[in-house]
Amino acid sequence: MRRDINVRKRKQMLLRKINLKSLQLLVLLIVLLCICIFVYLFFIQDLFIKNNLEQDSLFFSSFNEDIPFSLSKIVLFSSATAETGSVNQQLSLDISQYCDIGIYLNNTKEDVFIQSLSINDIALSNSELGTPCLYKKNIQDFGKCSYKKENLIENEFSFPIVDSSTTLNYENFELANDSTTPIALGFYNQNIKKDFIIDNKEIVYNGTLLKTAFIPQSSIKCNVSFSIHIVTTNGEEYLCNVSIDVPFENEDGSIYDIGNITQEIASNDANKFIRIK
Repeated sequence: MRRDINVRKRKQMLLRKINLKSLQLLVLLIVLLCICIFVYLFFIQDLFIKNNLEQDSLFFSSFNEDIPFSLSKIVLFSSATAETGSVNQQLSLDISQYCDIGIYLNNTKEDVFIQSLSINDIALSNSELGTPCLYKKNIQDFGKCSYKKENLIENEFSFPIVDSSTTLNYENFELANDSTTPIALGFYNQNIKKDFIIDNKEIVYNGTLLKTAFIPQSSIKCNVSFSIHIVTTNGEEYLCNVSIDVPFENEDGSIYDIGNITQEIASNDANKFIRIK
C-alpha cells in the first residue's frame, strides 16, 4: 500500500517538473517570438522599406533624367469688362473680371512630337463675388476678353494637334506638334457686380471699373490650377501641374488704377514636367 502511494507521489512530482519545464519552454518561446517581432518591426522592416524607397527613387530619377519638355514661361493679362444696359436713361453695368493665360513650352528634342495635349484636373478657388470659370482661348485674342459660353471648359479639354508645317486654325484652338504654339486659356469671373448704375457714360472697359464700382480685391481673389498632360508620338507621357493666382497688380501699378496689367511667371521647380509613362 505504502509502495503504491510513493509511486503515485513520484509520478505527480515528475508530472509537475515536466509541466514546469514545458511552461518555462513556452515562456521562452514567447519571449523569443516577441524579440523577433520587435527586431523585424523596428529594424529589418525599416531596412526593407528604406531599400525599396531607394530603389523607387533611383528608378524615378533615371526615368526623369532626360525630359524633353519644359515650361518656358507663363504670361498673364488681367483686366475687367462689363456688359451694358440702360435703366431710366442711365447706364447699367454687369461687371466681370478676366485674366488671359499664355503658357509657353520648350522642347529640347527635335525628334519628339506631341500626339495629344490636354488640360485636366481643373480647380478654381471660390471667390466671394462672381462665378469663376476657365474657357478655351484663341491665342490671337490674347489681351482682350473673348469669353463665350460654348467655349467653357468643364473638366478637361484636349487641344487639336496638327503638323507644324501646316497653317494653324486658331479659331479651332489648334496647337503645333513641335510645341511652338503657346497654350492659351481664359479665366473669367462673371458678374461680380450686376446692375451697377452709373451716370457717366464716358467709361473705359478695363480694370478701373472695379474701382468705380467699389469692388475690393479681397472679394475677387482666385487661384487657378490644372495639369498639362502630353502624350508623344512614341507613346511617352508627361505631366506638369500649374497653379496661378489671378494677378491684380505688378511693378507698374494695379488694374484698379491703370486698367490692366501683364505679369510673367518664369519656369520653376513647382511647374516642372515629369514623365509618367
